[in-house]
Amino acid sequence: MATHDPMILIDRSQGLSMPLTSVFRDIFENSNEGLCIRDLHQSFLWANRTFLTLLGLNVNSILIGSRLDEVHTSLDRYKSKIIATELHALDIQDICHVFYPALSPVSHTRIISSLSIQPMIDDKGRCTGTYWRISKPPIVGFSYEHDNPPSIDRDILRFKSPFPFFTMSEWNVAWPFYMGWREQDIARKLRITPRHFRRVLQACYLKLSVNSFEEFHNVITTLGWAGELPENTPYITSVC
Repeated sequence: MATHDPMILIDRSQGLSMPLTSVFRDIFENSNEGLCIRDLHQSFLWANRTFLTLLGLNVNSILIGSRLDEVHTSLDRYKSKIIATELHALDIQDICHVFYPALSPVSHTRIISSLSIQPMIDDKGRCTGTYWRISKPPIVGFSYEHDNPPSIDRDILRFKSPFPFFTMSEWNVAWPFYMGWREQDIARKLRITPRHFRRVLQACYLKLSVNSFEEFHNVITTLGWAGELPENTPYITSVC
């Protein structure tokens, strides 16, 4: 049956394509996750509006036919990691993930984004390209049952994010500590000395008027600051 729906070219060398039906448009074009399809030449074949927005592009931008290294996007600093992950996913023919910090276009806070890259296999077992999905994974840190709500200074309560209450350097240390990373691991990843780590953390404790990790965790959780990623997050890695 003939169709007037636009077509997505899946394998240019073979001339294979699939119809972009109205159902496809309704489900994928309006998704709140960033979605795209790429061919084996690393060119974009299709991308929804959310994907363009998350890349920092105008929703009317023409991405089809372009490669990631030909377009200036919010993923530029992670470009080599993403391409290496895509090649690995194709090599093992399984889904792989890249986690990276990104500014939320809604809340304008720095959040963790997950880019999953999945090989597309046709009914003959041939790999035809990759399917990308950008989503926001849940942030899970240490969980405590606090007997009493913390007593927080009114001046602190007015801050909806850790900035500018904390400096970026302080939050680079405080956030992974809140998430449960060990002192020596944070110091090693941030390339600072354990002594410098303890000095910065003590400054954070003083600002919050707390004396222990439990109190620190309680205040950060109550304020809702955990969803704001620091600028430097070298502990976020690619996984398959």
